[in-house]
Amino acid sequence: MIQTVTKKGVVLGLGAGGEIDSVATANYALGTVVAHKKIFLYYGASTGGFSAVAALAVSDDGMNFVKKGVIVGLGAGGTIDDNATAYGELSPFFWKKKLWMYYSSYDGTTGGQTALATSDDGMNFLKKGVVVPIGGGGSIDSSDAQGGRPLALDDKVWLYYSALVGTTRRVALAVSDDGMNFVKKGVVVGLGGVGEIDDDSTSELGIAVCRHGDKIWIFSGVNDGTTSRIAAHVSSDGLNFVKKGVIVGLGGGGEIDDAHSGYNLAAISHNDKLFLYYGANDGSNTRTALAVLS
Repeated sequence: MIQTVTKKGVVLGLGAGGEIDSVATANYALGTVVAHKKIFLYYGASTGGFSAVAALAVSDDGMNFVKKGVIVGLGAGGTIDDNATAYGELSPFFWKKKLWMYYSSYDGTTGGQTALATSDDGMNFLKKGVVVPIGGGGSIDSSDAQGGRPLALDDKVWLYYSALVGTTRRVALAVSDDGMNFVKKGVVVGLGGVGEIDDDSTSELGIAVCRHGDKIWIFSGVNDGTTSRIAAHVSSDGLNFVKKGVIVGLGGGGEIDDAHSGYNLAAISHNDKLFLYYGANDGSNTRTALAVLS
């Protein structure tokens, strides 16, 4: 049972002027995986605007990272990701002896969609195209179907994603036998009642999914129409979630996360603790920060 949450501060700072991440190191996207006894942290590197690209940093201890550069670059003009490859969360996932990366593609016009790229080494990726597209008019994800987070359950890939229709964003689920062809299952974390912390959104540009112990944890950015914070939701079966409330709130005035803490999440179970990486925003910059749950 999680009893304490300790903020550890920025672990991936901004690059110098002109570098790929001079404005943000958590621009809409974070993703983690343990590989080769190291923590691989995939992040949205940005020099401004929506044109974030998927980049990589590597650490031995989860706190001190070495940047490795862009690993999924922009597509050619007219393709699904010619504007961004990190428009929503980056989701590395070991499946069938490869590292599968679900990422949010954006072409500047169509809403964000969950696409796939695969790799043998975690650094060189082959794009496979969109696997969870936006839905038709009136569906729960007719505006966005982005930020897919995978989990292996019952020999299938369960992909939790941010479903947007109009201004309403919720956590939804799609399931696949092969990791490429998905069947949408609908909303799994709905909005709260009027006046609650999540009456506006339960996936405010941030979802992280992680097994810890015998439970499945979803961390997501919840919004009450004014403030975005990180909340936790816990399940035994992957379908029915119990809301646990805000788990990482805003920092005090002048702190790194005094504006938002609920953007761009990634979680990993490591050394009997949950490492939760998040986009800390102070009203000007978004940097990758860490909170440890124990």
